[in-house]
Amino acid sequence: MPVFRGRVAPRFDHAREVWVFTLSLGGYHDLQVLHWGAESEAERVRQLRQSGVRVLICGAIEDWLLGYVRHWGMVGIPWVQGEVYTVLQKFLQGYWWGQDPRLEAWTRRFT
Repeated sequence: MPVFRGRVAPRFDHAREVWVFTLSLGGYHDLQVLHWGAESEAERVRQLRQSGVRVLICGAIEDWLLGYVRHWGMVGIPWVQGEVYTVLQKFLQGYWWGQDPRLEAWTRRFT
């Protein structure tokens, strides 16, 4: 999740910090923080994939960039707003599963 002041960053392309959660049964057990500088948007997506990200929850994101996220095999959930841990709990409870058929099968084991 791209983060700004503890909330989902309003825009993916302006985020300077990304929190990568490792999910486990009933929650998460690890948090990795990535710091971004002047990388291109495409390079940011590559870094996410290299970090093992399978689902990107974010605020606003350009359509072409969301397509790139999906091209790399990740599920993209755009236009999300809110405090990071509230959003994470909603995700674990299945709030966005209808957005992509892969989500329900993949996240079912965490609830």
